[in-house]
Amino acid sequence: MYKAYSIQLYSYTEDVYDYAEDVYDCAEDVYDYAEDVYDCAEDVYDYVEHVYCYADFAEDVYDYAEDVYDYAEDVYDCAEDVYDYAKDVYDCAEDVYDYVEHVYCYADFAEDVYDYVEHVYCYEDFDDSYLEPERVYCYENFVYSYSEPERVYSFMD
Repeated sequence: MYKAYSIQLYSYTEDVYDYAEDVYDCAEDVYDYAEDVYDCAEDVYDYVEHVYCYADFAEDVYDYAEDVYDYAEDVYDCAEDVYDYAKDVYDCAEDVYDYVEHVYCYADFAEDVYDYVEHVYCYEDFDDSYLEPERVYCYENFVYSYSEPERVYSFMD
């Protein structure tokens, strides 16, 4: 049951990890778009500065270009924030992925321990002359006796 839970958690974590990668990629695209808008606004700003010297209406265009430039800066800053957030989500997903991988390995280890305990305590071909009957436990008795340390460790006497 523990292994099934860890496999399900592992699968869920892979989905979260994939989602984080998608968000990260999307943030990079938004960031690149913001850079393009920013560069375009700088070009417009530079052009309008040049035109402003030659026309009276250029002042209005210049003001508009400044607004576009400011908007582009805001978009750029927002894209940086989205990019940073996506990076944080991605890093968090990596941490969760690593943790689940650790839990999954622990589940494999627990399964190995379970198999070993089952083999030792439920081996049906035991020669009864080697052990006293009360010291031979089946797995069900082992689980039951787990809460009674004196029964669990009685085989060590």
